[in-house]
Amino acid sequence: MGCGMKAFMKNTTIFQRGLGLFGGNLLIFVLVTGSSVWATQPELGSILVLKHRVGVMSLSELSQDKDKAAIILQTPDPLIYFGREGVVMEREDWASVVDMTKEVLSKSDYLRVVEVPRTLAKKEVLSASDDRPDLIVLVSYGIANKERKVFVRLLELSSGQTVFSAESEGRDLRAAIEKSLSGLDEWLLTQAWRCRVIGVRNEEVIINRGYLDGLREGAKLNGYSVGNVPKDSKESDEAVLLKYGTQAGAYIVTEVRNNFAKVKSSEGKRTLREGDILEMPEIRLIERNVKTRGSRIWDSIYK
Repeated sequence: MGCGMKAFMKNTTIFQRGLGLFGGNLLIFVLVTGSSVWATQPELGSILVLKHRVGVMSLSELSQDKDKAAIILQTPDPLIYFGREGVVMEREDWASVVDMTKEVLSKSDYLRVVEVPRTLAKKEVLSASDDRPDLIVLVSYGIANKERKVFVRLLELSSGQTVFSAESEGRDLRAAIEKSLSGLDEWLLTQAWRCRVIGVRNEEVIINRGYLDGLREGAKLNGYSVGNVPKDSKESDEAVLLKYGTQAGAYIVTEVRNNFAKVKSSEGKRTLREGDILEMPEIRLIERNVKTRGSRIWDSIYK
């Protein structure tokens, strides 16, 4: 992790209604129930870092099988798509490199490496199983003079869309992967973290994330009830919340196990049901040096 990110986390405090950052003149707003708000009172005495579950796959794993590639990427012809990328390594050499990639990524503070279903059957990959990754890190490798290059794409499994990409070089593959991880970490830190309700017991609901995902007792999440979602829908949680979600108030974590946890409403509102979503909102960074339409026109005139 870079020095800037360490300083970022050192100066980050978790508040009752979101995340706030105080460092110099920079203030980070957090999206809560659709609007930016000022943080007021601290919620926890320590920093809560929630991890996004990701699976790791190499380009060679997908490029050998058009059907598997289509499941992950959801493109009409993924082999043509892969044909534009240089692969310089023999297929037999990839397994150890992929394992090394998983080992490096497992050191991240913001992602948790889990395994993709071995068969890559469509019903398994797209099912909303409790241990299914939300994201896929697709990695390809190359050689540039004496440097080793790594190309990383972060894919949203439900939609097949690329949500982050990075290219890095290093003296060896490990160094290049570590450099890519730094950029991936910084991007993940700002992204919304979500989980699903998998069961209800009395007034407590059980969610499919736990201690290994960063949850701790006392953490607060925003609850959303989702109704009328089509049974065959494979939309992302973000799309489901926008189309079918209704805010159900704040929920506090009452008990944490390795992969699961219990939460309870902290506002006396109705209990969530199986399939509903809880969320730690995304961080909205202040955009700097954003060009207006008028300024871009003048720039083109005087270029």
